[in-house]
Amino acid sequence: MAAVLSSHAALPALWCACFPAVALAYVNPIYSFSVGYGLSVAFAAAFTYHAMLASGAVMSTALAWHIAGGFVYGARLAGFLYYRSVTWDEWKERAKNAPEAGAKGFAKLTAVIALCSALYAMMSSPMLWHAQNVNVVNVAKYGAVISLGLAMEWIGVVLEAIADQQKFNFKATERGKTRWCDEGLYKVCRHPNYLGEILFWVGLYVAGVPAMLTRPITFVPSSLGLLFIVKLMTSAAKRGDKKQAEKYADNAEYKSWVESTCSLVPGN
Repeated sequence: MAAVLSSHAALPALWCACFPAVALAYVNPIYSFSVGYGLSVAFAAAFTYHAMLASGAVMSTALAWHIAGGFVYGARLAGFLYYRSVTWDEWKERAKNAPEAGAKGFAKLTAVIALCSALYAMMSSPMLWHAQNVNVVNVAKYGAVISLGLAMEWIGVVLEAIADQQKFNFKATERGKTRWCDEGLYKVCRHPNYLGEILFWVGLYVAGVPAMLTRPITFVPSSLGLLFIVKLMTSAAKRGDKKQAEKYADNAEYKSWVESTCSLVPGN
């Protein structure tokens, strides 16, 4: 494992580390984009941590927080999504109509699992590049960049966790069965969970930038992964707004809530 971390096989190895988590899709195709997604990030962080220890290199405090953020985010998300999938009837109905639910058959499922695990590995790769190049990063020059990235990463972890729980609790009430969530963080932002997701991934990427500067080619997979997830989250927010606008088109209270909130950030 020590040799892998410092070699060109590092990213393929990270892909292999993510694969078992996404392979839960063999049990339920939906898991490739839900439970398997979160778990793959936790697996990627665990792989990076153990590869770093095996290499014998000194683990910096910043790298430890970088990797820990990925593990906490992934483990929390996987646990939450699994619990929601077995307790929230509305989610079960949505899952039946999700595009990924149609991925049936061993060959088709295997292709989906391979592609998703590769994508999640690219998204998680800034942690890997940080570990791979931790001893050559100019901390004096780029310490502020790393700190900014770590702050965004951890704020994203906490924000998404709080938003997910608030919405879950709201949907479990009688009021939540027929109404949009406008409690807690949702009083000011219509999609704080998506905002937390974006902050986490942007932060994870920014914290790895100084390490990636030592090997510019590493920007390619990391940037592709980041662009994908940011595009996915912003598109999901727009779809959510459109769906709710159609559902509550004649509700004056809903219109008032929309006017007093932002979709993701102030101004949108």
